[in-house]
Amino acid sequence: MGKELKILIRNSVITSALILIYGIVTWDKLVLLAVFGGSLVSLLTLYMTIRDAEVSVHSSNANKLTILGYTKRYFIYGIFLFLMAKFIGFSGIVMGGMGLLNVKFNILLFGVNGFINKLKHRLKN
Repeated sequence: MGKELKILIRNSVITSALILIYGIVTWDKLVLLAVFGGSLVSLLTLYMTIRDAEVSVHSSNANKLTILGYTKRYFIYGIFLFLMAKFIGFSGIVMGGMGLLNVKFNILLFGVNGFINKLKHRLKN
């Protein structure tokens, strides 16, 4: 696993922990169930993506395995959002969707951090 991927996983776990701590401090059901739950689902699907990529590289059926993995991940997203809708309602879907963006938010931070570092380097020279 690459250095950037390890940093992404670490930052995503830290974000999930911060969400959990905030949910416990405020004792908000939406934060604990929807946002933190979505954050955990996001981490699970990141792990599934990594495993699918490793398997696809060493397989002759890479196209089929990639499509199957992609379908499984979106099926998991759908089940999670369905459960949020059934037990919490529309606000559960919205807040759960925010939790599902955990890994994507951390990927965005990588890009912003890279941009800031390039800008600092250009201004320094």
